[in-house]
Amino acid sequence: TNPLTKNIPASSSSIESILSDISKDGIHLSTPTELQSAIDSLPSLLTTPEGIFQAAAIALFTSGSLFLSWLNSPDDYSQTPYEPGPNTYDPKAAEEFYAKRPFM
Repeated sequence: TNPLTKNIPASSSSIESILSDISKDGIHLSTPTELQSAIDSLPSLLTTPEGIFQAAAIALFTSGSLFLSWLNSPDDYSQTPYEPGPNTYDPKAAEEFYAKRPFM
């Protein structure tokens, strides 16, 4: 038996009855055997097309979220050669600053 569906009755045909059974009784993985069985079944989820699709979707959304968080992170202006502003630009300081950073 699958420990994840142990408390869900096989006769439940509608999602409402399944949800009410879960909310009433809950799904509990209380014994070490049940926990180990659930952990052992995780790698087998990636052998099905649905599992591969779900793993790819999770990886895609995670990488997109990480990229957006990096993109939206605050800029660090602590090492700029001059203060930001329309009247503070110094061409000589800028040239020295960018000469130290060849890929900028």
